[in-house]
Amino acid sequence: MCRSSRVPARRTVSVTAAGSRIVAQSRGLLRELADLKVLANDEHPTGELRLGTINTALHSLLPDILAHFVSAHPHVKVFIQSGSSNELYEALQQGDVDAVVCTHPAFAMPKTFMWELLREEPLVVIAPQSLARCDAHDLLAHEPLIRYDRSRPSQ
Repeated sequence: MCRSSRVPARRTVSVTAAGSRIVAQSRGLLRELADLKVLANDEHPTGELRLGTINTALHSLLPDILAHFVSAHPHVKVFIQSGSSNELYEALQQGDVDAVVCTHPAFAMPKTFMWELLREEPLVVIAPQSLARCDAHDLLAHEPLIRYDRSRPSQ
């Protein structure tokens, strides 16, 4: 067996502007085609559910919900996209996902979006023993802390 001593050229592939437009348009066409299949099939719901979720919900809240959903709707394909709340909000605005499970945004959502509270979870402040008698709000306002999401400013 002969091996070439020639080093392969390193080339990268990127999508052109025209290719990006075609991809965006084809996603819409594929969604419309899936919608037509749903209309034609009145026995069982079909199609796909594109769900965006934060990582914590993916491992805690969603397994039971998805198991029930898949059991009730076996002909629906479920696709899951994980990301930060901000990334998922953008994906929802772009139409890349149908619904998201995320933390409630710190800003007002457009009236075209509907939201439903799935769970409220208390936040716990963990601090050194020397600060045990301090008020939690005071600690958060004045002490360095680890934030859930570094891209968000502390409040």
